[in-house]
Amino acid sequence: MTKPEVRALAQQMGLPTSSTVDSQDACFLAPGMTFGSILQQRFAGQTRPGKVIDDDGNVLGQHSGIHNYTIGQRQGLGIASKSRMWIRQIRKEDATIVVTFDSDKLSSKHMEVSNLNWLQEVAVGDSLNCQVQIRSRHSPQNASIKVVSQDIVVVTFDEPAKAISPGQAAVFYDQDMVIGQGWIDG
Repeated sequence: MTKPEVRALAQQMGLPTSSTVDSQDACFLAPGMTFGSILQQRFAGQTRPGKVIDDDGNVLGQHSGIHNYTIGQRQGLGIASKSRMWIRQIRKEDATIVVTFDSDKLSSKHMEVSNLNWLQEVAVGDSLNCQVQIRSRHSPQNASIKVVSQDIVVVTFDEPAKAISPGQAAVFYDQDMVIGQGWIDG
């Protein structure tokens, strides 16, 4: 069922949740806290500021720590610009954020996924055609998966996927059935 269908059913049943507003925040945050502040506390001393550069390597500014940002983010960069810009890459090795002024550069047809959990038998060398979902608000996209090791697959989307974000889950579907899951490496 879709969320609107669930809300309609809840309304028919007279449930108070039928008219509540969807939460946009993490459920474990205390009032006034941000996800970035939780990460800062949790990883105190391990986070560091870094440079924000454009596609050509020009330094545009500084950031307070890569834990505060995500691929595809457009707002909250703290950098003034006449043109729209998006985070295209987060390089944890040197704490650099790369932004682009071209939204097409956020898209890619390929990604690697690791730490796999399968709900069906797969073997190294197998190729699967399925649908892959890379965000909760992202519709699954048609893709082929090549199993390169017991713990790594390479996903090739039929059409480029936007804002593939390392660290996020990738869920593999055969129609409406989950067949596996892993974590996006890049």
